Amino acid sequence: MDLKRVLIITYYFPPRLGVASLRLRGLAKYLPEFGWKPVILTAALPGEPDKQFQVTQTPYPGDVSVLLKKKLHLHPNKGFQEQVGVPLAIREGRKSFTTKMITFIKEIVAYPDEQKKWYPFAVETGEKIIEENNFEVIISSSGPMTSHLIAKELKSRFNIPWVADLRDLWTQNHYYSYGMIRKWFERRLEINTLSYADALVTVSKPLTETLGTMHSKKSIFTILNGFDPEDANTSISLTKEFSITYTGQLYQGK
Repeated sequence: MDLKRVLIITYYFPPRLGVASLRLRGLAKYLPEFGWKPVILTAALPGEPDKQFQVTQTPYPGDVSVLLKKKLHLHPNKGFQEQVGVPLAIREGRKSFTTKMITFIKEIVAYPDEQKKWYPFAVETGEKIIEENNFEVIISSSGPMTSHLIAKELKSRFNIPWVADLRDLWTQNHYYSYGMIRKWFERRLEINTLSYADALVTVSKPLTETLGTMHSKKSIFTILNGFDPEDANTSISLTKEFSITYTGQLYQGK
């Protein structure tokens, strides 16, 4: 059976750490069963991807905050507040002065996200891939939102149907941490960007309903997060012993 090609634009893909990588890995793994051959477009990964996937990596200069720390001669992988001696109890609070200052700086330099410098490399590489192959559809997954900006540009150039997958909502995200001025600009960026998409996807019915209030003219679908049964250890049975399960990231101040 001849498979139709789909270009998947995602910053997160194994072996890059993050639960987002698992969603995209699962999508790429099982799409062939439905007649689709996925080609992954991603930023340079921290290791070799699984050979079962066709992955194209682009150069990536680094996250905006990492590049800024290097310019300030700070350790790129340690928090700014930690390195300038802000006590842990203070830097964990969302209302501390230093936290507010860092958030304000990020509002400007990391707009629309930390990975914005990936954009020109991904667009250039994506254009080459599309010119060399016949793609039936583009899928982009966020965050970062830069993935959608890349997809919008490629959609504009080649007029290929585009599906935007929002694992978290954009400006409607209930963890949105920036001020009203940035949100005003970013909301317009969201509306303009996603207006080019042919369909939107998110991870739950409540988020689908919320997304529909801003993008009411779009077809919006719910694709839940899940797990790969081939990766799950089902041999462990429940006992009466007390146990703690880590199910995900704890957001700052929550």
